[in-house]
Amino acid sequence: MIMRSATGWLALLIGFVLTCLPARAEKLVLTVSDDTIEVTSSFSGAGIALLGSIQRDSQTVSRQAGYDIVIAVRGPKENIVTRKRERVAGIWVNRSSVRYYGVPSLYIVSSTRPLEDIASPGVLARESLGLANAAGQTLSRASEADLAQFREATIRLKEKEGLYVQETGKVAMIGGTLFRTRIDLPANMRTGHYEATVYLFSGGALVAQDWVGFYAAKRGFEATVSDLAQYDPLTYGIIAVVLAAMTGWVGAFLFRRD
Repeated sequence: MIMRSATGWLALLIGFVLTCLPARAEKLVLTVSDDTIEVTSSFSGAGIALLGSIQRDSQTVSRQAGYDIVIAVRGPKENIVTRKRERVAGIWVNRSSVRYYGVPSLYIVSSTRPLEDIASPGVLARESLGLANAAGQTLSRASEADLAQFREATIRLKEKEGLYVQETGKVAMIGGTLFRTRIDLPANMRTGHYEATVYLFSGGALVAQDWVGFYAAKRGFEATVSDLAQYDPLTYGIIAVVLAAMTGWVGAFLFRRD
């Protein structure tokens, strides 16, 4: 009788402990088709494929709402100044400006559905998802209304250059746990390290995220010139002066009057 009672209490204790353990979250496994983008003199942009899978096990909590994927590709960060021009006495002049710090030089966000249908504005702002949340930080003391105008202008300029893009429905789900997308990179992308961060949502909540990186590097003659200018400026300067002198001499020789 005592043994049966002890066994019953042990079973209850084990059940209680198991219910108190946190449910295991999903895990993302990611890969890209190319981890290095070669930027040459004829570079006109590139496209890479991003593939991913959602890994679950027997302890993963069931998601009745299904999954949504948001992918944000961010380029090397930079500091930029946005200026506002005003007409003064018939002349357009720069009257005010705002400096932004840590702005992604490139920002491409793709999703399975519209962002506003995936998560709340607060979650999107916290994770810097969507063009409205792409601008970096500023120390400006301008009013909220002015800052909103500067932020919109900054993003609009980036969009015009093809560096900021928001695409809905470009992430395709395959079988519920696999997904893929194509990342189209513009010709004017900067060289450096890029990160593609994948956010997994369910029922408006962020349940997992991970990232995969790739690199854009110059190749060929442009790479040689860039390396000289950065790591050996003296040699770069001498070569530039010699080439300029030779160009002037050749031009004078070809167009001289006899």
